[in-house]
Amino acid sequence: MDIALVVPSYATFTGNAASARRILTGLVREGHEGRIVDYETFGPYVPAILSAWEPAIVHAFHARRGAWPIRQHQPLVVSLTGTDTADDLARPDTRGEILEACRAARALVVHAAGAAAPVLALDPSLAPRVRVVPKGVDLPAGPAWSLRKTLSIPDGRTVFLLPAGLREVKGQIDAIEALDGLDVDLVLAGPELDPEYAARVRAAAAGRPWVRFIDIRPLSRMRGAYADADVVLNTSRHEGLSNAILEAMLSAKPVLASDIPANRAVVRPGSTGLLYTGHEGLRAAALRLRDDPGARALMGAAGAIRARAEHDPAAEIRALLEVYREAIESRPGSA
Repeated sequence: MDIALVVPSYATFTGNAASARRILTGLVREGHEGRIVDYETFGPYVPAILSAWEPAIVHAFHARRGAWPIRQHQPLVVSLTGTDTADDLARPDTRGEILEACRAARALVVHAAGAAAPVLALDPSLAPRVRVVPKGVDLPAGPAWSLRKTLSIPDGRTVFLLPAGLREVKGQIDAIEALDGLDVDLVLAGPELDPEYAARVRAAAAGRPWVRFIDIRPLSRMRGAYADADVVLNTSRHEGLSNAILEAMLSAKPVLASDIPANRAVVRPGSTGLLYTGHEGLRAAALRLRDDPGARALMGAAGAIRARAEHDPAAEIRALLEVYREAIESRPGSA
């Protein structure tokens, strides 16, 4: 089977790019052919590329930025990834594009049963197209790399790692303000996706030497970043099922995450990490994890067990291939 994986951007580190890389690796391992096509590289030529190529399946990540411009290409599978069902669906100027893309899709892929609820609230007729595919998790292999050595952080310091592109929905400023004065290091790992917000993050970090920034390219560096972290943070205001949370769990690290539906679906409070609400909730939870290395170790171990048991990349590929086959069979004129 020849599969096109269409993402808004690929060279820039984003969750969609990480998912597309993982899925492409799994598809090739299973003997299929696939390519990643991204708008960041090919821009308005993406529809023409697909027309010339004619893959068996077009799988787009993000309903508006990935699927809407190519909604005429069939059979189309759309992954609902987070901002499309939150920010974009809430805005009158983009809501129509989200719904058009979903109506054009043969299948809508989500990673948790409730993730499609905002779309279904506006168009219940789309419910039969929703397919729940448990997200897989892996970490790219690469040369050994140490976050602590790179940033000259002593072994005794508690490190909170926040892997996310710098944009307002990810809440990096919330993390800086909540952790201020706790005598920990906060490492922000991600590209500047929103230059205006990134400038505000750097302004908030000014005069706070315990706030560090790292470039996580190549992605294989993330293995070393997780290994050297004590706690992995997710301060998103809304989110799809976070790759970073699953990667942290796979790396046996406790997760401290905002109490939003997607995070609630994967973080078990007191078992694999903690969930928080608001500034004081984040600060209190951070203090608890800072002061209890035993709890951190137990939560990390429990998270690793859950990640391996429930987020197997091979199982994700098997489920996606079934979705692809179903989409092909439902194509008008197919046998």
